[in-house]
Amino acid sequence: MVRSEKVGCVRTCRVEPETLTAVERWVAERRAAWERRFDRLDVLLVEAESKPRKRKS
Repeated sequence: MVRSEKVGCVRTCRVEPETLTAVERWVAERRAAWERRFDRLDVLLVEAESKPRKRKS
């Protein structure tokens, strides 16, 4: 992601965009997976909320 080069007492750092593209894709895939999980959880919670509860005697 970042390339660092030292010449004498000067250190130059450069961002390598092609590696950032790979990281961006990975993050997007993880985000999509978590969004699907939260959507399923939301459906389950709504269903559980709408079901009548059994009372303990």
